Amino acid sequence: MKLTFKGWRREVTGHDHPVEPVDFANGHYKAKMKDQPLTWSGPLTALGRVSRLRLSGDFLVEFTFEERELGNWFEQYLKAKPEEALRMIASLHAEAIIGLSKQSKSESV
Repeated sequence: MKLTFKGWRREVTGHDHPVEPVDFANGHYKAKMKDQPLTWSGPLTALGRVSRLRLSGDFLVEFTFEERELGNWFEQYLKAKPEEALRMIASLHAEAIIGLSKQSKSESV
């Protein structure tokens, strides 16, 4: 995951900060290898470390996820809330079919 901070009223310099994945074991947080995706610890919670963050003021924050991280999130969500996850899958499945249908029509024109 990457966080990008942009000044709320004005942007002088963009601030890009990778979120490093961490594990929580035996009451301590431990950094994982940097090339690993962020791991979700629950259906709505992920832990990560951002280093050298020096910001003051108001910022717009953009969250950029890797596909592996979203897959990991959905696995945790599915385990914790299977009924809600199934509803989400059904809704997203329908949206994907509509999107594919529109995409194939525009490609054939």
